[in-house]
Amino acid sequence: MTFPDVGIYEFIFDRTLPVSKPALIDGFTGETITYGELKARVNRLAGGLHHYGIKPYDVVGIFSPNHVEYPIAVFAAHRLGATVTTANPTYTPDELNFQLGDAKPRILITVPELLDTARKAAKGTKVEKIFVFGAIGSADASPVRDLERSNVVPPAVAIKDAKTRTALLCYSSGTTGEEKPAAGGGGGFWIFNQEN
Repeated sequence: MTFPDVGIYEFIFDRTLPVSKPALIDGFTGETITYGELKARVNRLAGGLHHYGIKPYDVVGIFSPNHVEYPIAVFAAHRLGATVTTANPTYTPDELNFQLGDAKPRILITVPELLDTARKAAKGTKVEKIFVFGAIGSADASPVRDLERSNVVPPAVAIKDAKTRTALLCYSSGTTGEEKPAAGGGGGFWIFNQEN
């Protein structure tokens, strides 16, 4: 199988999609996001991330269990040419701190239940701000959905080095010592059925 030398966003979304068909379904709540809604939300979030200052080659961290907004954040970061580092939601503050120090994300996205761990882990790292999935944030952690409301059109970012650029910087626990960057492991996978 051959893959075009384009970014992940272009590979997934720059084609005819079955806009009214479900792309994502939350197994717990039943919330469904169609392909059309997914592309629109990815672009809105990319606009918000761009407005915040995320640019190509920046790193965005995600510390969360599976969540229907998770792939939206991943694709929005890729839309801007940024790298995403995914962190195991069972990490302790020290384990997460190691990954944040090593991967150097500018922002960290988490869920309210993990916010205390995220706050502790972000100390002394390059993390500038923490955002949370869902509609409710806190004084120091804005909801990701607030970024979607920015009404900023994301810039067109052409990925010219797709074959060598890091899209996902995943970590796995090592058998000894600290966590190690995983070559093709960790994180999560989303399978999109684009057949009509």
